[in-house]
Amino acid sequence: MRIFFAILALALALALTAAVAQAQNAGMPGGGKRPHQIPYKEPLRVKADDKAYQSALKGLPDKPYDPWLGARAEPQAPGPGTNPKR
Repeated sequence: MRIFFAILALALALALTAAVAQAQNAGMPGGGKRPHQIPYKEPLRVKADDKAYQSALKGLPDKPYDPWLGARAEPQAPGPGTNPKR
């Protein structure tokens, strides 16, 4: 009986090790293909990304954004009866 459980534990450990190794390759870009099997298309994508980045920069306003604009009270000039040195 001991031998049966030892063989069963060994088979289970081997099956889990194989499943973990398979899961590590499943999430790779290209579905686990090797680098020499993936077609090279990088320059086209880089040009498209650069063009999109440049067009996004053109759409930005020239002045910096002030996130506290609505939260601050407008500074008021001192009235005739107030002492500005206090």
